[in-house]
Amino acid sequence: MATFRKRTDKWQARVQRTGQSPLAKSFNTKAEAIKWARHTESQLDLGTLAPKAAMPPLMRIVDRYLAEVTPTKKGSKQELNRGRQIARTALGPMQLDKITSEVVSKYRDGRLREVSNNTVRLELAFISVVFEQCAKEWWSMSTILTARRQLSWPVEAGNELDWLLS
Repeated sequence: MATFRKRTDKWQARVQRTGQSPLAKSFNTKAEAIKWARHTESQLDLGTLAPKAAMPPLMRIVDRYLAEVTPTKKGSKQELNRGRQIARTALGPMQLDKITSEVVSKYRDGRLREVSNNTVRLELAFISVVFEQCAKEWWSMSTILTARRQLSWPVEAGNELDWLLS
């Protein structure tokens, strides 16, 4: 439910849901405040907007994935090592909503200087699978999938195409 109040010369819109911290923003007109409140409420209802406190760090999601999903796979040993390595990188402590395609691209470019193309490809595939699992079964956040879809594979020698994750 959204509430509106006049504060000096501005209008403040406040959206609050049970179990979540309130979201508030000030506007010059009441119409702008109402428009923002409606948009914010619809995003909360769809699950595309989550409060900052609700977004877990990638490290926690990777740990959960390694505990619940990886043991059921044939290559669990390799995936366990890959997941632990990714959790130790700069991506590990970042909240999921802060991991954009730009952040992952910088990670990819940095890793390409250290390891082979195939290693980076496997790491990006692992991150993609973790995001997919997170969005499908643990959280309903389209921002995760949007960032995942915008990642590009490292280009192998002799191949000029950028393969997009899909």
